[in-house]
Amino acid sequence: MLKTIVALAVLALCSPCGLHLARPASAFQLQASSPPTRARPSSSTISDGRTARNFVLGRSCGAAKRVRQSIALRMGSDDPWAIEETLETFTTKKKVAIVGSGAVGLYYGARLIEAGHDVTFLARSELNSLRNEGLTVESIDGDMHFPSVQAVASTAEIGEVDWVLMCLKTHGLDDAPKLLTPVVGKHTRILAVMNGFGIEEKLAETFPRNQIFGGMAFVASYREKHVVKHVKFGPILGGHMDDDQEELEQLKALFYGSKVKVMASNNLMMARWEKLCWNVPFNGLAVAMGGISVDKIVEDADMRALAHSIMNEVITAANLDAEACNVDAKYHLDREDIVKRMFALTDTMQDYKPSTMVDLVEQRQMEVEYLFENPLHRAHELPADFPHLESLVTMVLSQARLAGLSSEVQPLPSTVESSVPMAAKIKKAPAAPPAKGAANAVDPTMLKARPAHKQIPIPKE
Repeated sequence: MLKTIVALAVLALCSPCGLHLARPASAFQLQASSPPTRARPSSSTISDGRTARNFVLGRSCGAAKRVRQSIALRMGSDDPWAIEETLETFTTKKKVAIVGSGAVGLYYGARLIEAGHDVTFLARSELNSLRNEGLTVESIDGDMHFPSVQAVASTAEIGEVDWVLMCLKTHGLDDAPKLLTPVVGKHTRILAVMNGFGIEEKLAETFPRNQIFGGMAFVASYREKHVVKHVKFGPILGGHMDDDQEELEQLKALFYGSKVKVMASNNLMMARWEKLCWNVPFNGLAVAMGGISVDKIVEDADMRALAHSIMNEVITAANLDAEACNVDAKYHLDREDIVKRMFALTDTMQDYKPSTMVDLVEQRQMEVEYLFENPLHRAHELPADFPHLESLVTMVLSQARLAGLSSEVQPLPSTVESSVPMAAKIKKAPAAPPAKGAANAVDPTMLKARPAHKQIPIPKE
């Protein structure tokens, strides 16, 4: 468990506001769960022995700016950089539907219940447990137990809501229209708490863009005997599909009064690209190599160099995409900063097993389309070559096909047909019918190794 907790530091690594003091302008800024005026300064000790003051959010001072740049994640209550603040009571009670009641959905739903919102869970395997036993969360930020919660088997039982939190695997997006239509009205906002690229665009095929938000959960939680264990982190990095700042305020306001920090992204597209800078090389190589942990990648000189090349190609694709979409240069990815941060933290992760690799090993459907295919398809539309990225994604998709874990995975459009023809499939001749009495001719036990017996001499006649 300790290794797992340490390994989950990659969540901070993937965040655009990782532990790096000299970071240039970023697409992200920390937003408190309560208004800035309610923050309380307190002292804490930094890892190098210096003493710093926790800052009042929004204050214009050098120390506050350094802290803002160097830590945007509140990594649980034991983090020395934690921002201490008074929880503000929200002004309006919201009706919220949690679609996807795994550990992540249950945790964020519980925090919203704690803050006073009207929350209903769409549940499957957890339905009976939620109805009969309620919801229990053991958390580093304070335990919660709700003896009675609203849990349903169909969104048709919920009705129209103010907010939907989609906490599903990305292959659940195909069911989004059926799942969300009963709960989405003209003023419903949808927050897709998922990893990958192209998620918001998929939702926009059915729902208005101005109602769609993207989110990435920086939380370490799991279920154990129907109890949610929240062991580390907790923030949500969120942004609006059209980067509408007024709409972004609504997302922050939803979590006022809760213990969930919201990191507001001024450019959601670049937020997703930066997280892919880790997921593609490390999740990808772990799968391509048949199911290995990240320490095997960073400790092998050749694979480390390959991961570096892949990461650089992802950064190139991200910045070319930013140029094509006229994204302000201050939000472009800093190549040197990202590579240093991501390799430095991955070096500390020991035998961490990325999610897609775990799906492969445990024979569960793999998230290949949004984590690997979509970024590569976008890269192919940009003016550069991506040979390492193409090879990696080809191997990941092949692993999924060979394991039978993604029936819809097709060969990539970039695949070049080999000049060497494939071997013709040889039809096997039907087996000859067994000879009469052959069924009893051989005792199957005789096929096992047996100790040699002393040969008995045959007497001569």
